[in-house]
Amino acid sequence: MRPCPSRRRELAELVDGALGVREAERLRAHVVGCEGCRREFDALRHVRDRLRGAPPDGAASRELTDRLVSIAGSEAAEPLYARPFVPALPGPGVLPSRRQQTRRVVLGVFTVTCVVIAGLVGVGWAAAPTPETVVIDPGPIARDEFAAVLTERPLANPAVIGARAVEFTDAKTGQLHGPPDAGGPLLGNGARELLERADAAPLDTSFAGRQLVQVRHLAGFWVAEVDVEGHPEHGTRVTFPGRIGAGRSALLPVRTPGRVGALSATHQLLTGPGPEVAGRDSTIVEAHRAGRPVARWWLDIDTGLVLWQQLFDDDGRITLSAGFRSVAIGPVDSHGSLPPRLVRRGDVATLDLVLIDGLRSQGWLCSRKVADLELVTIRRSPHDRMVHTVYGNDVVTLSVLEQKGTLTDTPSGFVWDPEQGVYRSLGMTTMYSWQSGESIFTVVTDAPTAVAERAIKELPHSEPVFRSHSSRILAGWNHLLGEER
Repeated sequence: MRPCPSRRRELAELVDGALGVREAERLRAHVVGCEGCRREFDALRHVRDRLRGAPPDGAASRELTDRLVSIAGSEAAEPLYARPFVPALPGPGVLPSRRQQTRRVVLGVFTVTCVVIAGLVGVGWAAAPTPETVVIDPGPIARDEFAAVLTERPLANPAVIGARAVEFTDAKTGQLHGPPDAGGPLLGNGARELLERADAAPLDTSFAGRQLVQVRHLAGFWVAEVDVEGHPEHGTRVTFPGRIGAGRSALLPVRTPGRVGALSATHQLLTGPGPEVAGRDSTIVEAHRAGRPVARWWLDIDTGLVLWQQLFDDDGRITLSAGFRSVAIGPVDSHGSLPPRLVRRGDVATLDLVLIDGLRSQGWLCSRKVADLELVTIRRSPHDRMVHTVYGNDVVTLSVLEQKGTLTDTPSGFVWDPEQGVYRSLGMTTMYSWQSGESIFTVVTDAPTAVAERAIKELPHSEPVFRSHSSRILAGWNHLLGEER
């Protein structure tokens, strides 16, 4: 019979005396009951006895013996049969094996390599140019910039600008409030003069009242109430009395009137008698394009102040309806000191349109026309690494903000629109944002949704490019070696 395969090594150790007391007793008990192991044990013991009784072939030289003893050191007296089971400890008298020597060489080479690589990485990282600005949320900047350009538009309504800038909303409703239409036919004579008077009215008229702002959103309207106080010497104070942001005030500074002539050059202007609005008699002026109305204003007969305004989309639906529910015209008692300005982005500079080719050569898009709207303004902020191009026709405004950076998360107040492939805002201001290459594009507009969707399609939608750590290290070494790309 053959011995148990798992016992072969233990049997050899038992014969050599290399097992502990307990292990030896347990194995001897097994050998008594196992014939195969007992035969193996007897054979091993017979071999051991023969080797012990064999005469030596010759004694080793004294020199060799001394050499072996010096190598073994303090463990020279220990039986050789025990050495395979005692781990070798580094120290005097222990010779490393060839495998150990190879392992130490490999480990040394690996360590040196790691140190060299770490040094190269560190130098490249430190020498790299400033990394791309990470733009986490373009929404607040886009709202501020949009409010800034709206303040320069003819017949700008401070209540509408304030509601859009702070995303102030009381409720959403499907019911639209506004004054009735004209009571008679509209004619073209005198319409331009009426709008020019209305545009200049805030410069010499004090007023105070509450406006209702209604902006179309899907099947309903976002609604906000805004208190306004007009001071010809300071500007217009807007205050939000509703549940959200209650008591917050901001100031829109005095604006230089103008550009109504451009409006009359691109639109047909008509006028006629209007109804009473907020207790005051009015005159209606409409702007038509391609035979349909795009905007309507109810103007105070005595002062020219805009009492109400409406904007329309291509289907004739109202997209904005805002105006006074109550108003008092005359001297206004200011409540304390003036509030901070609504828009305070002093680092943004308005550029001359002749610089557009230079901006393009620097990698900015800067289209001359978007969604059939002409470019009217270019603004640039070196700190935000942003170029803001503004398009419009003096009735609607479309902003395109291009920022160099990475859109790392869903912007606050936005949701993903799978049909357009962009993030879409849910608030009073129509905004769309997306990553294209190394840029973030944000479109903001008070134009109808169809205009915004045309702009989205015309602007770039390249695969996003995200800067990795390895690309920064490579850029650093390119910089050191003078190989800028």
